[in-house]
Amino acid sequence: MTSELMAFADESVRTSIASPMYLIAATIIPENASLAPLEMILPKGASKLHWRDLGVKAQRESLSRIAELESESTIVIASPIDPRKQERARRKDLETLLPLLESRGIATLVMESRFPAADAKDMALYHSMRKKGLINAIELTFASPEEEHRLWIPDQILGAYSDAAVGSRSASSWRQEWNALKGSISTVKVKL
Repeated sequence: MTSELMAFADESVRTSIASPMYLIAATIIPENASLAPLEMILPKGASKLHWRDLGVKAQRESLSRIAELESESTIVIASPIDPRKQERARRKDLETLLPLLESRGIATLVMESRFPAADAKDMALYHSMRKKGLINAIELTFASPEEEHRLWIPDQILGAYSDAAVGSRSASSWRQEWNALKGSISTVKVKL
């Protein structure tokens, strides 16, 4: 019996920069990958691993442990965005990401759930894309990062990518770890 390929996705928005951007990262994680090393750096009392909640040392450790997983990620970047029209940018990212993942043989994309109304908008777009024949086989589902720890990985990748892209002061502290990981990350830019 063969297993179906799955990808896990999270989003990030950067609005307080010269060219605001909306990003979605989708990560393909080997089925047999152990997330125990990432779970070990979960801050005390936290229910999920979130880039913004980690100190520099934990960020460095997180990137190192993700590099060891041999995952592959794609980041779709819509820019420049109107900060008041973030949902439009999200739609454009998904319109690019879903066919791309399907062409790579991904059977299911698991996205971090935002809230029911937002998930319903994503599902409406998904069904519209299927109806138009833009995608055929890929399934779209939602999960919380508290329950689905594989969602932590795109969160970490997006956090590091966007911090590095905007020249965050902390980026120099984990540059070596980021350089070891970024070869497994491809980017696709979406013009708005």
